[in-house]
Amino acid sequence: MAAAERTRAQVHTGLAHLRKVAAARGLPPVIWDRKWGYRLLDDAPEVWIGYGM
Repeated sequence: MAAAERTRAQVHTGLAHLRKVAAARGLPPVIWDRKWGYRLLDDAPEVWIGYGM
């Protein structure tokens, strides 16, 4: 969070927005797990890059 100069609340809101956009548009989900934290599925970066939010 410090690297992006955003508060914890701003990061949480941004991630929630990305998850809603992904669900609404049929994009691969943004997932969370204990080992890696928030991330995209292995094949998802190309789809998100091509999406160009």
